[in-house]
Amino acid sequence: MPQRLIPRTPPPYVDRRRPLAVHLRQPTLHPNVPRPGELLGLMGLVWATYDFNQPSNFTTLASSPAIRGRNWALWEDALTRRILARGGNPATEIVHAVASVSLMGEAVLDLCSMLDVVFLGHWFSKPMVEAIRDRSTAPHGTRVYFWTDFESLPMEHYYIPQAEEATGQIATGSNMALLSKNGLLNSYGEPLIDKFESNPVDQSPPDHNVACPHIPPHGLPPFAALAGHSYDVDVYRATGNGNPESAQTLSTLGLDPTAPFGWTISTNPWLDAAGRYIYQGFAFDNLLHEPFKGAAVTDYPDGWTAQYRSGWQAFLLAWRNFAGSDARVLTPSQWLWANSHIALDVFTTEHCNQRYLEHFFRTAALQPKLWTEIDADLSLLANSGMLAVLAFNGTLGQQDSWATTTGGPNPATNGTWGQLVARAKQLGMVDRLYVAAWQMIDGAYAFWQEGFRIPR
Repeated sequence: MPQRLIPRTPPPYVDRRRPLAVHLRQPTLHPNVPRPGELLGLMGLVWATYDFNQPSNFTTLASSPAIRGRNWALWEDALTRRILARGGNPATEIVHAVASVSLMGEAVLDLCSMLDVVFLGHWFSKPMVEAIRDRSTAPHGTRVYFWTDFESLPMEHYYIPQAEEATGQIATGSNMALLSKNGLLNSYGEPLIDKFESNPVDQSPPDHNVACPHIPPHGLPPFAALAGHSYDVDVYRATGNGNPESAQTLSTLGLDPTAPFGWTISTNPWLDAAGRYIYQGFAFDNLLHEPFKGAAVTDYPDGWTAQYRSGWQAFLLAWRNFAGSDARVLTPSQWLWANSHIALDVFTTEHCNQRYLEHFFRTAALQPKLWTEIDADLSLLANSGMLAVLAFNGTLGQQDSWATTTGGPNPATNGTWGQLVARAKQLGMVDRLYVAAWQMIDGAYAFWQEGFRIPR
């Protein structure tokens, strides 16, 4: 699960914000390339802070780092062209630190607009999203999604108020219930599931003290400034016991006119002049088949797995119904992504047809997938009709080799990008596959491989 950033102010550069003023030539590092429809699309998970009190001041953007992977020079070339074209300074906007790279100022927007799909960890301001859209060089435009949570909420405040308000109905409403088997308390005295309970706890008062109850049943604010801690939500109760049309579900989404908060209310600042959302939807973290308690010493109540699944299913169907019926949504079929699995036995394509496969290249046993397993997964994706992001981070299952070499740790056994792209073409699914080519989370890379669309 990505970590949220602590706000900070980047060093500004001299040029004021303005649109691109010169024509961008095609990159010269790989001049002989296939047509865009024959290449895997580019996806990014972008975490960047900014001064949300100055929504049009792009110079305040400062990204988290990504590790420089294979063919990093291709990304650097594309970014440098963009920065120079608008009169910026690559030396201050592309910042290197040992093996990683971060972006400052407008370069963050330049990167986003090169991608086919981008998940924004911190929701960008309306002018920033508009800039990504207007600058986009993706064949069909950049699709922008706001990263968010449902089954587990952070204890610390979200970076911008609207992101916190989106989950406000769950965190503060009557549909919120904390999970703990037999009411047992965790190591700091709370009856909840904290996936990150083993993380260090800041005991400095007043609102940094995790032992001080910051949860709804105690009548105190649900959020505390506790980076790295969370509590699991009773998604079954929050959806009226798994009913997509219940008052609780509609309230959670913000579709109930009496609801003060919710995803569809708190995001009104991102409507255009015609009253439609300027972004394409939301990307939800952790749509799991089995609830995962992480480092929590407490456990889930008996029968929770079935209720967890039912709550998620109701939530997803409610989103589908909303997207298909609300004129504010630009592309209903593309409204929702989720960090989930390929398998369709719990969540079907009716529940979620766009999936961010965070650990595509490793098995559940934390081993590198064999090529036969990758091939089978590609076939399943092709037959299902899903849109999918092939992603990875960290070294478990030696996933990092896919960003640092031409393929898996043992190409003869685990396959190569060349094999993967060729198989995707054979299955006729290239236009439904994206690669997480730039992720700003621990252990993730900015990289490029043959068969990816070239950023420009």
